[in-house]
Amino acid sequence: MSYIFLLGRKERLSIAELRSRLGNIEPLSQQAALFNGKLPDDPQKFLDSLGGTVKICEVIEETSDVRKSVEKFLQNHFKDATSKINYGLSLYKLAHGHEIFLKNLLKDSKKSLQEAGIKARFVNKDFKNVANTAIQDSGLLRHGVELCTFLDKKKYLTKTVAAQDFKSYGFRDYERPARDSKSGMLPPKLAQMMINLSGAKPGQKIWDPFCGSGTVLMEGLLMGMNVIGSDINGKAVKDSDKNLKWLDHHFKFNGEWEVLEHDACNTLDGIKPDVIITETYLGPALFKFPGEQNTKKCLSEVGEIVYEFLQNLEQKCPIVLAIPFIRSKQKNFHIENFVEKVQELGYSVPALDEQNKSLLYDRPEQIVGREIFKLEHA
Repeated sequence: MSYIFLLGRKERLSIAELRSRLGNIEPLSQQAALFNGKLPDDPQKFLDSLGGTVKICEVIEETSDVRKSVEKFLQNHFKDATSKINYGLSLYKLAHGHEIFLKNLLKDSKKSLQEAGIKARFVNKDFKNVANTAIQDSGLLRHGVELCTFLDKKKYLTKTVAAQDFKSYGFRDYERPARDSKSGMLPPKLAQMMINLSGAKPGQKIWDPFCGSGTVLMEGLLMGMNVIGSDINGKAVKDSDKNLKWLDHHFKFNGEWEVLEHDACNTLDGIKPDVIITETYLGPALFKFPGEQNTKKCLSEVGEIVYEFLQNLEQKCPIVLAIPFIRSKQKNFHIENFVEKVQELGYSVPALDEQNKSLLYDRPEQIVGREIFKLEHA
């Protein structure tokens, strides 16, 4: 079988995550990647563990005539329908005329179904691509179908088999009882991506030594891992504990968890994790660019904390690390010579994709972004 993954907005991270789980992934564009092979038996459950993928679509065929292929598939798919059916159509990477093409395709497909005696309605709002929220609200994947067409050098007609559960992400992020937006909130999707980049498997143990309010711990438990979190800040430890108890009430998971107060720069005996996944201290909250001199000072201070942590770390296991970078309007500022310094401490830094040892995660309005590294013991 062949599948196309509709990627999130940080496509390099998305592809790196997919490769860590599936191996050979072929990028088609900034929006999509192709996988030839077998997926886990439950595509939706698999997608729920991927922070960087928006949809999984099963390839039906390559086509030279999108309209003809869509109409043929819909008529065959719904030929035995006895009641009114729902469907949706989405197009990706169309040049000028996208909206007109999709609008005409929706009208023509509905007309062809009616002429075949099939009562149907499309769920596309204002003739735009189907939003994942609409897929969830309409139960489209259970009671209807969404067809996605990916246009690159080839034209692929696909059927959506799983769609990202935005509501669950929002619930875990914004409804948990303890949130501290001033110190920086690690997004659940990024936590999932970091866990996948680490290679952690269900049943293994994750340690987050800068656990904050526990996002990595929460996502690790939902992905089938056991977790331990620690933080120098007593409030953060209480927040993590509160959030994990809340998670245990609202979601089903089988993993074990523990949270304790500890300075990550000191040795912690008795902890034997399979992987370490953490977002370090990001520096003080910034609401505007602090100037080049203060930026370099801030990043240098964070770097010293990270180096001390790595130097005193006795656990020999893979580490996925998020450290800060700071943006001005003109450029990004990073912790200087980070790769060279961690190599001096005895770590190797494998590339996360064909070009980069690190990958960036940020939003357009943010001053402080995250730079993701994977470290291994040389």
